[in-house]
Amino acid sequence: VQPDGPGVQDTDFLLYVWVAHTSKCHGEPSVIAYAACCQLDSEDRPLAGTIVYCAQHLTSRSLSHNKWGQLLLTTPTVSHSLAKHLGVPGASPGVPLEEGPLSSHWEARLLQGSIMTATFDGARRTRLDPITLAALEDSGWYRVNHSAAEELLWGHGSGLEFGLATTCGAGSSDFFCTGSGLGCHYLHLDKGSCSSDPLLEGCRMYKPLAN
Repeated sequence: VQPDGPGVQDTDFLLYVWVAHTSKCHGEPSVIAYAACCQLDSEDRPLAGTIVYCAQHLTSRSLSHNKWGQLLLTTPTVSHSLAKHLGVPGASPGVPLEEGPLSSHWEARLLQGSIMTATFDGARRTRLDPITLAALEDSGWYRVNHSAAEELLWGHGSGLEFGLATTCGAGSSDFFCTGSGLGCHYLHLDKGSCSSDPLLEGCRMYKPLAN
């Protein structure tokens, strides 16, 4: 049990404002923003509240859409880092984010194994990758030691078409599979079964067999 912290001194009301693509934003596309109180005092007066702006209604230089049909993070270091990873010159259009409530995570079809995807597949299959470190640097909140980055094998050198739902089943990439047979997980650490999950959205990969 942790002791109570000092709180926010000399403050009567605390307002949290954030931009997200929440389940409410997703389920009610006409909603631009919504608000709620988070905490009341003994007299039922609000002490803290939040305003959520639905991301799809905002225009930002660092967020855009393209052939992925979903939000992209397009900050400079991130765009160049992804281009280097995919083996293309210059900058990429940006890194796609998951849709709906998971929109703070990288798109799993493109960056499987990154620590910033929405699922954790165990420490030995997860990497603190250069693209995630680039995002931390571009946020302006961190000084990043890029030498700490771990190589991300998934999609390495595969070009800008890699990871699209329209191309993953074409048999043109060794990272994806078709059917339901057995094969090797892309890190060659596990035997796997060709399968999909909701985040892969129809794409299939060799997932490690359960012990």
